[in-house]
Amino acid sequence: MRKSETLKDLRQQSKKTLAEVANVLGVTVRAVLRYEQGAREIDLAQVLQLAELYDCSEREIITAQLNSSR
Repeated sequence: MRKSETLKDLRQQSKKTLAEVANVLGVTVRAVLRYEQGAREIDLAQVLQLAELYDCSEREIITAQLNSSR
């Protein structure tokens, strides 16, 4: 993962739509957008779900969340 990678980058690399991610997480598309914009933090269960969905480590998800907040 590149240092500046964000949640949006990970989603796009995995070729998932906002709606697909929202469905997996059980949230709205707007909530996913807010995660990607850094306006809302994801919880631990969602970190695990996103790591599986994006086929990456939990650490990459957490780092991407931090990068999204910048």
